[in-house]
Amino acid sequence: MQTNGEEVVHFLSLCLFMQISLEISPDKKYNFPLDISTVEFEGKYIIIAVKEANWIVLNSLDELDAFEKLKVKKVAEVYGEVDTGVLMRTLLQLEAKQFEVFTAEEEDIERGLCLYLTTKCNMCCIHCYMYAGEAQEKELNTIEITKLLDDFVEYGGKKLTISGGEVVIRPDFETIVKHAKSRGLLITVLTNGVLWDSGLIQALNGYIDEVQVSIDGYDKSTYNAVRKFGFDEATQAVEAFLQAGYKTTIAITPLAANLDNEVDKYVLFASDWLNRWINSGLSIKFSHEILRGRNVNPTDITNQQYRYYIEQIVERLYPNNKLNSFVINRRSRRRFKNCGFGEISVQSNGDVYFCNRVFELPAIANIRSMPFGEIMNLSRCARKMSEVDNLKPCSNCEIRYICGGGCRIKYFSSITNCNDLNVLSIDNIPARECCYNEKMEFYRLMIDTNELLYCDYDSKNNSCCR
Repeated sequence: MQTNGEEVVHFLSLCLFMQISLEISPDKKYNFPLDISTVEFEGKYIIIAVKEANWIVLNSLDELDAFEKLKVKKVAEVYGEVDTGVLMRTLLQLEAKQFEVFTAEEEDIERGLCLYLTTKCNMCCIHCYMYAGEAQEKELNTIEITKLLDDFVEYGGKKLTISGGEVVIRPDFETIVKHAKSRGLLITVLTNGVLWDSGLIQALNGYIDEVQVSIDGYDKSTYNAVRKFGFDEATQAVEAFLQAGYKTTIAITPLAANLDNEVDKYVLFASDWLNRWINSGLSIKFSHEILRGRNVNPTDITNQQYRYYIEQIVERLYPNNKLNSFVINRRSRRRFKNCGFGEISVQSNGDVYFCNRVFELPAIANIRSMPFGEIMNLSRCARKMSEVDNLKPCSNCEIRYICGGGCRIKYFSSITNCNDLNVLSIDNIPARECCYNEKMEFYRLMIDTNELLYCDYDSKNNSCCR
C-alpha cells in the first residue's frame, strides 16, 4: 500500500452476494460512535454501535487490535502496525456496514390501527383469542366507524387492519372498506373466508391491499378440529381472491397436540399452494405462538415446543427464513425500541386498547366518550413509557435497539395492565428477567447475517448505496 496522501488504498473483496470495491484515503481517520460495546461470542468479536443499532463482526484478536488502532489513528498509520490482510478485512467491515455513519431511524408510533368490526362470527373456533360468536352490545355503527377512520387519518394514520369476529357479517362492511380506501389507508382484512362470494370479491377488488384467510389445518379433518366446518369454502375463497389478483395470505394456527407428527403434512399442504400459485402474491403465514383463547390456555413450555415445530415448517417452506427476516427487519437501520405496544386497537363497542390482544388488557378509553386527539396523546404516552430506554434491564443492554425488549404483555404487565398511565411511574416498573438463551440467539443472528447486511459500495463516491 502506498501512503502518499494523494493516493488511495484499493482492494476488492467478494462478499456473499456482491462485489465490493473500496477506495480509502490513507489520511482517513474514522469518526466512530462513542457508545461502542464489544461482545466476545463463540470465538468472534461483535463490535456494537449501541445507539445506531449497527454492528460489525471481527474474526480474531488481530482484527480487534486493528479496530482499536483505527479508533485513534489514520489508516496509513495503522497499515504499518498490523498485517495487511487483517487491516483489509477490518476496513471492509467498517465501510460495508457504514459503521461511522449515523443514520438510525426512529420508529413511527402512529403507523397503524386495528379495528374489530364485530365479535359476531359464523364460527366458534376453539382457539379464538377474541372469543367471537355473538355480537357485543352497542357495537359501533357506520357513522361512528367512518368518523373514527377520518380522525385516524387526520392524526397521521396510514395503515388499517380490519378484523372480527367475521367481518363480512357486517352489512356495512363494503361501505367501511371503501371509505377507508378513499382516505388513503392501506387496508388489510382478516377473515375466515367462508362467507365471501364472487360479487363481494369483485366489488372490493382494488380497495383491499391484502386479505388474510385463516385455514387452521392441512385437510378437512384437521381444519374441522378447530373450526368445525368451512374447509372447502375457505380454500375456494383463497382461489377466488388469487384469481382476482388480490395479495393473499393463508394464515395457519395449527393445534399444538400432535404437531410433532404433522410437520411433513403442513409442509406438503403449504408447498402445494405455493407451487400452484407461484408469482401470484400468495404467502403462507404460520403462527409462532398460541394465545390464550376460548378452549386453550398454553404454558410457556407448550409454546416453546410449538415454536420449535413451527420453525421447522417455515424453514422448509422458506429456506433461511429466520436469517432473511432478521435482515429485512434491520436493513433500514431502524432502532427497535418497542414491540408495538401503544398502537391503537378499537373493539367493536368502541373500547380502546394499545395492543391487538384486547382480551388480555384493560380498556384505556372508549371512542364515544373520549376525543380521538386525547386517545392519540395516550397512545404516544404508552408508546414512550414502554420504550426499552425506560425498562430494566433493557435500558443498559448493548442490543436493546436490535432486540426491542420483547412482548410487553409477557414481560411488562405492570404497564399493559394499567388503565391509567398517568399514575404509572417509570421508576416503579418491575424489571423483566432476560433470558440468556434468547440473548445468545440474537448474537448468533448478528454474526450469521452480518455480511447479508453489507450495503452496495460505490467506489467512485466512497459511499454506500442502499
